[in-house]
Formats: sequence, structure tokens, C-alpha cells
Amino acid sequence: MDETPNVIRNWFKELRQYIPHVKNDNGYNVYKREGIERFKEIQALHREQNWSIKSLLSQVSNK
Repeated sequence: MDETPNVIRNWFKELRQYIPHVKNDNGYNVYKREGIERFKEIQALHREQNWSIKSLLSQVSNK
């Protein structure tokens, strides 16, 4: 995805309820294909169309 771990962490912090994931036994977030696709959608909207986190939140909550 070519994003830093901090960016991914921030997106996840803000949009956690809309990104499919599970926690493994060690406490790490594990993302299924749907979660990765959601991150790619977020990345495209944020980087290519300059959407804010607030705009992203309203977009993903409608899905």
C-alpha cells in the first residue's frame, strides 16, 4: 500500500468499526481481504482526492 505504519494505525484508529479485522492471540490486528480493500479505498480517497478523515468517515459509514 506504500503507507507508513503510523498512517495505517491512524486510519484504523479513526475508522476501526468500518475495517474488517480480527485480533490474533498475540494481540495484533489481522486484516482479511475485505479489510485490505477498505484500506485501499481509504488511501485512494485520502491521497488522490484529498478527502479529510471526517469526509472518509461519512463515506465509509454509508457502505
